[in-house]
Parts: sequence; C-alpha cells; structure tokens
Amino acid sequence: MLTLLGPATLDPHPPRRYIDIHLDFNDKRQHLPMNTRHILVMQPWLHRLSHEILYGVNDFFADSGSFKVEVTRLLWDWSAISSAASWECDGLIAPVLHPSEYERIRDLGWRCVSTYGGAEWAGIPRIDADHYATGAMAAEHLLAQGYESFAYIGDKRLAALQLRRDGFSDRINRERKKVTVYEYAVYLHIDEATRNLWLRRLQELPKPCGVYCSDDQTARIICALARASGIHIPDEMAMLGTQNDEGLCRGMNPQLSSVHIPYRQIGFEAARLMNQWIVQGAPPDSPSPVLPSHVAERASTQALAVEDENLRVAIRYLREHYAEKISMPLVAQKAGLSLRNLQRRFQEQLGHTPQAELQHIRINKVKQLLRDTNSTLEDIASQTGYLSANYLCEHFRRSTGQSPGVYRNKNR
Repeated sequence: MLTLLGPATLDPHPPRRYIDIHLDFNDKRQHLPMNTRHILVMQPWLHRLSHEILYGVNDFFADSGSFKVEVTRLLWDWSAISSAASWECDGLIAPVLHPSEYERIRDLGWRCVSTYGGAEWAGIPRIDADHYATGAMAAEHLLAQGYESFAYIGDKRLAALQLRRDGFSDRINRERKKVTVYEYAVYLHIDEATRNLWLRRLQELPKPCGVYCSDDQTARIICALARASGIHIPDEMAMLGTQNDEGLCRGMNPQLSSVHIPYRQIGFEAARLMNQWIVQGAPPDSPSPVLPSHVAERASTQALAVEDENLRVAIRYLREHYAEKISMPLVAQKAGLSLRNLQRRFQEQLGHTPQAELQHIRINKVKQLLRDTNSTLEDIASQTGYLSANYLCEHFRRSTGQSPGVYRNKNR
C-alpha cells in the first residue's frame, strides 16, 4: 500500500509528536539584552529546506548593524500563535498559506514576512522561489538529454506547483513537443484501484520519456510505481525532482536528479525584508522571486535518449573526455561518421552543434566545481578542458550571464 504525499515543502500539518514545547516569550524578552531584536522563524522543520531558510536568516542577522538580533526557531504550530497575544517579538518569518493564518497574524499586529509565494496577503511581504523558472530549468535539462516525450506529475491544487507545471510545459511546447500532465490532490491515498491507475498511466507513456515531478517526494513515489511496472530508470524513464533534498535524493536507487532551489538565499532575503521593515517602520514591497540555481544531476537522468546509436557514441565520448583537448574529426571517427554527417545529425536531432554540446558539458562541470569545491579558477580550467582561467571566465559569462565568482557566491 502506497500513500502519495503532497509536496514536502508545503505540508502545513506535520505529526503532532513534533510539536512538544512552546517558549514563554514574555519571560525570554525580560532576559534579552537592551537593544536586542527578537525574530521568530517558523517552518515545517521535518524538511531540509526549512533548515536552509533558518540558516539564511542567521546569515543575514550575523551582521545586522546597529542592533543585536536573537533568532528563535519556533516549532511548527499555527494553533499556538492564535493564543500568543502575550508574546513579544519583533517579527515572524513563516510561510503563510491560508486565510486563517493571515488572520492570526493580523489580529496580533505582528510584522511577518511570508516564505510562500503562492498566496498574496495585504501588509505581508513575501519571498519565495521563482517556480515558473524552476519548471523551465527542468525542461531545459531533459531537452538537453535528447528526449522527445515528456510528462509532468504533481499537485494540482497548490499555486506554486502550478507555476512549476506551466514553466515546464511552456518550455517543452516551444520546441513543438508535447507534455503529458498527471496531477493529484494533496495526500492522495493510493488504494489498489488508484495504484493500478497510476501503473497504467506510467506504462502508457511513450518510452523513452523525461518525467519531471513537482517535488522530490512525488518523484520517490513515482519511481517506486515505475519499478512495480517493470519500467527501467533512467533508460526508459528519466526521473527529475525538485528541491534537491539530498537526504531523500541520495537515498533513492537510482539516486534522484533534482532542480536545486537556493532556500538559504530565500531565508537571507526574508531576513533582509524584516530588517528593512524594522528600520523604516513600514512593510517593504515584495521583491522578485529567487531563481533556481542548477540541476543536481544524478543517476536518474543520466541516460542518452537519442535513438541514433552513432550519436550516442559521440555524446558518450564527449562526456568522458571533456577535460581533454578534443578534436571534432576524431569524435566523428569514433562515432563512425564523417565530420559533416556528425554535425548534421547533431543539428537535426538535438538542435545544436557538437561544439555546443561539449561547451554545455564543460560549463555544467565548472558549475559543479564552483559549488562543491574551493578550487581556484586556474585549477577548474585545467580540470574542464579550458586553456586558461581567462578563457573559462569568458565562456562562463557568455553561457550564464554572470562571472564564475558571482555564481560561486550565490550557490555556496
């Protein structure tokens, strides 16, 4: 028996056993030093991304200027806030999803910054991921793998996830390709009949197929159903999640590729908005949403979806030898093609040249090294096939629109 859960990011009702203490904030305020602000952060702490938001809040307030700040992690319980008239705080950072939550904050007169962009509330600035761009990035990743068939699977009731769906579908449609959309309700319980429906849906998808799921938890369930259907991942079905919860993604077999949303940056921006409100005395405008940073590529999408065997040989050679000085005539020879035929097949089947494919592989590797290591640009250039750090910087800026240093600072 399987239970298909809604997206892990937006679960407003975690098990009650995790809600076991509440602080007396009046008592705490009496013991805080003078000129100290008290900020509450309330998130669904069962999920890794919530801790990333807290880390981002702490990053900002570590150097908050003229006043000191104490940040308290408030356990996830909106019902407790309804009786919080005696609490003293300078601001709350939390996802405000429902009207009842907004009314509690309004009645208390608290400053609040919402970390959920799917609902707009008067007097509450919000900061969240750019969910449309997240879906578009997922589409770019699967398109680059050569897939011709695509599917989206996700929650049909949450506005943020509808944006992920639309970003994915719109980008695929621009390539004159179609997307099969399967959606479900939050906490859809899969009985035997529903399980058979999902098995049939997955079996009916044309293979190979690139499947994008609205969140990593959904991808985990769909992977289990695919295995029960005898579908091989990634050869028949590439699986891509969202949020890059490493504990979940690395625990799957095969490990799950996922679009990474920089929740630590979202926490930092939420704290910046709160600070601006405290200093200026009025709620600030909501800024632009935070863009996803990259796709954390793992085994669930590491397949070559092109049917042309010669082209697969060429792409595999580029992936294995990207750090070397590569001769395209040699790549053509390895693939059993003439150089002109190799270039023609790349253009017809992938929409770009072999040189563009190599550049894409190298830039993705540069991004990984910038995120995950402290290697110098010179070392990264030597590891990714660039002649020099200057040459790397030129190509990186042309490809991404930013310098390697800016990318590293945003994604560490």
